Amino acid sequence: MESYRVRKGSTEVLDTVKGDLIIEGSATIKAKTDTLQILGEIRVMEGTVTFDGGVVAQALIGEDCKVTFTKSLQLTKVELEDASLTVLGDLIVSDEVEIEDGSLDVRGNAKSKLFNIDNRLTIGGNIAAEKISIGGQAEISGETVAEEILIGGSFSANGIVRAGTLSVGGSVDLRSDAFIDVLEVGGKANTKGGEIKLIKIGGTFNGDGNLKFEKIQVGGKLTLRGNPIGGTIIVGGLAKIDANIQFNKINVGGTVKINGNGTGESINVGGSLSVNGDLKLTNKLDIGGTGRISGNLSAEEISVGGTLESLKVSATNVSIGGKISAEKGIKAVKVEIGKKGRIVGPVVAEHVRIRKGAKTELIYASEIIVERKAETGALYGKRITLEDCTVNGEVLYTENLESKGNVKFRIPPRKVDNLPQPPIE
Repeated sequence: MESYRVRKGSTEVLDTVKGDLIIEGSATIKAKTDTLQILGEIRVMEGTVTFDGGVVAQALIGEDCKVTFTKSLQLTKVELEDASLTVLGDLIVSDEVEIEDGSLDVRGNAKSKLFNIDNRLTIGGNIAAEKISIGGQAEISGETVAEEILIGGSFSANGIVRAGTLSVGGSVDLRSDAFIDVLEVGGKANTKGGEIKLIKIGGTFNGDGNLKFEKIQVGGKLTLRGNPIGGTIIVGGLAKIDANIQFNKINVGGTVKINGNGTGESINVGGSLSVNGDLKLTNKLDIGGTGRISGNLSAEEISVGGTLESLKVSATNVSIGGKISAEKGIKAVKVEIGKKGRIVGPVVAEHVRIRKGAKTELIYASEIIVERKAETGALYGKRITLEDCTVNGEVLYTENLESKGNVKFRIPPRKVDNLPQPPIE
């Protein structure tokens, strides 16, 4: 096949090139018809080159150049170095697009097996590929479909994103639904819904819309809005959820704020937990600092190092290091309040232990143990053991009362056949 050479500074009108098209420098090539057919490769030696019209060729190869196609471009491959490529129509490449130390700007749709671009990728329409690898920034206006997307800087997409893996070193902004197996971001990520199975964010994650997930892991701050449904949430700092949420596990080193109802398996918080609604857990609530639930709290096991406040507490085991307050009471199998702790509200349980120096109100249980220097309200139980403590209410028991040391009764204790009805159903 014969090659055709275009000299620097010239303007050529071409119909069909039966071999390679070699462009020696800055030039303009116009298609005689709607589409210029080049049976060989396009080779650009240098300069600014403009193709006026659609082009079909085997390959585009060049360096130290700026190439623009005013309409669509169809190739087998692109190999450019120190170059920028602009396509005002669609770009269809059957093999791969490689631009070393350069950028790609496609105003229409783009399709290739591989996009490997060092600097910037801009797509005005949709993009489809097996792999997209961008060293700097990528901005997609339409839909993105790829098995693997690797971005060194930032990635933004206005349309739906469908990917196996999206890994970004800097920031991500997904403005429509995303369906991704693994999302990994070094800095900040924003999403608008969809289904992302694994989310790993080094800095900040904002999730809006109806987001489904299996696991979210955030190093800094997490914010969820809309209608999130998922599995495990792990956050190093602050987790703020402005929605009703369904989950499996929440593990946060700092603070959890849920502005709505929470339903899940377990929560482990190193600092504080606040829920503006009800919280229902099938397993454990573990709080290192403070917890505040404006509605009802239910869990299999509750352990709080500091204080806990809720409208009503229902659990199998409750262990409080500091203070627990429940206006409508605490109902459990076992309740233990730590040394110098405090229970505000009635307690109905099978077993209750009040540690040294703690204070409680009404206690209703099968077995009640009150340790030294503790102070209680009324006690109703089958078996009650008291040691050097103060009881400010009445004491009713059906089986046994054991008093050790100096126990102060405001009202003399009485053994009865039957206890009154418990104050909590």
